Amino acid sequence: MQLTIKKNPDFHEPAFGKISAMADISALAGFSTERSKKIVNSVLSGDIASFEVSPKVSPVELDGLVENLRENHLTVTEDGVRTVKVKIAVAVDSDGNWNAVGWNLIPPKKDVEMTENQIAQAEGGMMDDAVDCLSQTGEARYWVEAELPLPTIDTVDGEVKGG
Repeated sequence: MQLTIKKNPDFHEPAFGKISAMADISALAGFSTERSKKIVNSVLSGDIASFEVSPKVSPVELDGLVENLRENHLTVTEDGVRTVKVKIAVAVDSDGNWNAVGWNLIPPKKDVEMTENQIAQAEGGMMDDAVDCLSQTGEARYWVEAELPLPTIDTVDGEVKGG
């Protein structure tokens, strides 16, 4: 997903807002502090900046960071559809029976990335679960990876009439 940011005409550039915006951009794009500082300074001088959101940023984090940027009086536009990458273990036996298992690999602690070993163990567990439900007539194992659009909540305009 691409984000575009520009200065809101009402922005009065408090120091904490500038620093917060730099931190938010670093988190969103995975940029160094120096690169984020250049982007914020460029936007504050009237330029428009666009950057790709890091795939490591979850939808919940994205919402929070975008809201933070807006609170710092920057206009943020999202270009593209929000998606989530999924990985599903699929086992198929020789009779054509199949089973699929998948779940979100959430780290045991917030803001702590899983190690490669932890990811491998979790993925191994998914494949074991997929295979366990099949007959013993042999099986093939597959990983299905896809990028799916996140559901959106549509806003419906309404009107309340006194009665």
